[in-house]
Amino acid sequence: MKILFDLGAKSFLRNFDSVISLLEERGHEIEQVSSSKAYPVSQYAVEDMENNMRLTRQVFYRTDTLAAQSLLTRLARDFAWYSHPRLRRSDKCRERCRKMLEKGLPVEWQEDAAALSKLLGGLDHESRLACSNLLAVMEKRIPPDARFEEFLRTRDLDLLLVTPLVFTQYGQYDMVKAAQHLGIPVVFAVYSWDNLTTKGVLHIAPDHVLVWNEVQKRELTELHDFPDERVTIAGAARFDAFFAMKPTPREEFCAAHGLDPARPMIAYLGSWSFVAPNEAAFIRRLSEALKASPDPVLASANLVLKPHPKTINQWGAADAKKSGLAAICFSPQSNADQMLFDVISHSIAAVGINTSAEIEAAILGKPVFTVEMPEFKESQEGSVHFRYLLRENGGPVETARSIEDLCAKLGHAIASGESSTKTQSFLETFLRPRGLKIPVAPIYADEIERLSIALAPLKSKAAARNAVESCGKAQNQKAAARKDSPSQHKKPELTVETGRPAPSRGGWWKKIRNNNTTGS
Repeated sequence: MKILFDLGAKSFLRNFDSVISLLEERGHEIEQVSSSKAYPVSQYAVEDMENNMRLTRQVFYRTDTLAAQSLLTRLARDFAWYSHPRLRRSDKCRERCRKMLEKGLPVEWQEDAAALSKLLGGLDHESRLACSNLLAVMEKRIPPDARFEEFLRTRDLDLLLVTPLVFTQYGQYDMVKAAQHLGIPVVFAVYSWDNLTTKGVLHIAPDHVLVWNEVQKRELTELHDFPDERVTIAGAARFDAFFAMKPTPREEFCAAHGLDPARPMIAYLGSWSFVAPNEAAFIRRLSEALKASPDPVLASANLVLKPHPKTINQWGAADAKKSGLAAICFSPQSNADQMLFDVISHSIAAVGINTSAEIEAAILGKPVFTVEMPEFKESQEGSVHFRYLLRENGGPVETARSIEDLCAKLGHAIASGESSTKTQSFLETFLRPRGLKIPVAPIYADEIERLSIALAPLKSKAAARNAVESCGKAQNQKAAARKDSPSQHKKPELTVETGRPAPSRGGWWKKIRNNNTTGS
């Protein structure tokens, strides 16, 4: 089986590297495509990766005459889509889409984009959502880019696998559109827990989608109007390595970071700066509250920060002291992160604002807490995916209403050693719905193999459709040539009823128009 895996960006491989490795072990040929601004338009470069898989960097976006129109359509639709009833509190995501609409197009289109943004912004939610539906119809009328088709034709593919697809870089949609026109089956593998709610709408429906859980299946059907019979629940392969990891010995870990192994640790799991833009000030307040706590365990605890991978450059060694931290444990890894595993493993509890690291803390059976502060309201209440983690919704994360409330709940959880039954149930339904002890990567590989066979008839259907289209175009060209030729005179058509020449459509339309004008 030949598979083209469109990753959008090379970094997205990390959530599926185990799946790709399994497919290659089974003898399948995998080529990976990574959209990149760094490469000039129409230039294709091939390089070898560490695991010898082929990586082709492909054009970042379409460049034909419809490039700007298609981009404008998608940007505007993303902005309007956040008026969906379930997303109306997602102000931060909506505002990001509005800014992208106004600034994300070529300069010569920005005036029109700003006018459209102003128009959509002035509508109520229902009207804006109606515009989103209209833009969806316009998307269907945009034909595929011929260069993407040319790229795909040379590869004789059995399947196009794509992730994250629902994203702020739109080049993948043109790859999907071209593949479907050629009859290449398209499978979308959902990338992350927030893939379907924070990055916009699904502009072009793939042939099938592999999701983590029932929650994401529901998001696809309710938010993206995608048919549920074309969705398969497979689980989250990205956590397989984390489930299998072992911690560094405590003494060794503490020595490496200047920590006293005899003192308890509390892990602070950093969020992305888009989610928590002034996290350092909050951490400082939390550190002061812990040190002032009447609970001797909390007062003596080392607060250790594991920054979000996207914010490690925002923290320096001196920031630990300024923020009241015992240590900052840096690591650029996003998955299978030994540093993250060690920080959580050696902690008695974990705290975070809104980050997937809270899921990793749940995997390790730690009490996990968040604080709903006013400065983080848009990133918490306004995020659909955040609510899935909360204990009141069946998740592992307990909510505190203030830093003082957090300290009280931390103390209670540590003293009681509360049961993790609810956490185990969440992990099974959210990450591994086919069994908590069953790795997900083999399930993904099996499903991709199954879908390549099940969707194979799409190729022959597309070939037949394209043949009919080509025939129709050829006939139209011949008809146009005859019309332009002075030596060719077409005899008037006779009507069946009268045997008289049939009136032309133009004459018929003029007669109707004149009747309407005169009122006769």
